Amino acid sequence: MKLSRIQIPPCRPYEINAAETWLSDMSEAGLHPEHDFIFAGLVFFERGERRRYRYRFDIAKRPTMFDDGGVDAEQQLLCADAGWELCGIWGDFAVYRSPQDASDEIPELHTDPALHAAAYKKVRRRAFGSLIWIVVLAIVWVNMMFGGTALLDAVLGVGLVSRLLSALIILWGLYLGVEHWFSMHTYCRRLQRQARGQQPSLTEDEDIREERRWQSRAWHRRISFVCSILLIGAWLCSGFVSFIRAADDKNTLPLAGNEETLPFALMQDLYEDCTFTYSAMDWTNEIRRHDDILIPVHLQVLQNGSITHPDGTAVSGGLTVRYIETISEEFTALLVRQYRHSDERDKHFGGYRDLSPEVVDRIASVGDDMEVFAYTARFPTVLIRHGKTLLYVNYYGDAYTSPDAVIFAMTERLTAPHS
Repeated sequence: MKLSRIQIPPCRPYEINAAETWLSDMSEAGLHPEHDFIFAGLVFFERGERRRYRYRFDIAKRPTMFDDGGVDAEQQLLCADAGWELCGIWGDFAVYRSPQDASDEIPELHTDPALHAAAYKKVRRRAFGSLIWIVVLAIVWVNMMFGGTALLDAVLGVGLVSRLLSALIILWGLYLGVEHWFSMHTYCRRLQRQARGQQPSLTEDEDIREERRWQSRAWHRRISFVCSILLIGAWLCSGFVSFIRAADDKNTLPLAGNEETLPFALMQDLYEDCTFTYSAMDWTNEIRRHDDILIPVHLQVLQNGSITHPDGTAVSGGLTVRYIETISEEFTALLVRQYRHSDERDKHFGGYRDLSPEVVDRIASVGDDMEVFAYTARFPTVLIRHGKTLLYVNYYGDAYTSPDAVIFAMTERLTAPHS
């Protein structure tokens, strides 16, 4: 037989009745799942004679470091002697089949509901353990995304799109985990009722019949499968694009010879009547451009050099600037709070610096939407918010004796009209 069709399953393996019925219907149509018929969530069929089979699911061992899992050779041999052929492993289950027309000669794979229920409790425990891990992961992610400086890390790191897509993936995994556990819990309760000789209630009986009609949910399962693949693909692509953009030399330009008017001050703008000379350090004196879904403008400048005063004395230093324009003032204010929170956690944090009356008056004259913070984290730091704009400045070296010169120059340039 040759491979003839690949299908997205219209049910999940833990929907046992539906999965068994679907495989039987496919065999009746001449499509038979052969050994190792599952790959990447897809089911591989080979075309053969039209013959209806009974399919039954049994518990399979999970692979470990010392064991490939699956089915023991002894168990497989016992099932084969009873007339049940092993087709392969689907999720937590080993899939067996036997001809429907030989059902009088071949007994059911499971004849004792009590033992059957006890076995399926293992799968339910596995499902519950997986659900706990997913819940823990979701809690950790929520704390990382909405607590601390997660939003700032997303802006400065992988980007907001990747973070949002990762949130959707975790929520989807949480939904699947809940559905898995609930399906196995319901199935085990039915087996336990049968073991006690109790008949299922009308509601449960209706639920069983609905589960066997896999056609009613086929479109939902297949669309959700395609959407999950697209979601994971989009997440991987967003991370790859972010990496490519970060490594793209086109997004990095040298500061020397730059004719573009920047919306913030550089070292040569801090002092009048001084001459600035760029250093020869390769990894500095450049402009890097970024962009994100909520941040249309994001510039980063690394500058290093020396300032020569009119009397001939020279002092050296460095300046790191992040200039961010967001889509709303509220979003910018949130980034400011996260910047401050991040710096306050830094072990080098040295407390806020007192601003001079001149700087305080300059800030007050701009308006109520101007916020300025000056403090020491790893380096002396100035953090400025003006409307939708954020400036985060680190400076170091002998060129700076106080934050006043940096703050005054930055606020002057920030509030000046730009082309």
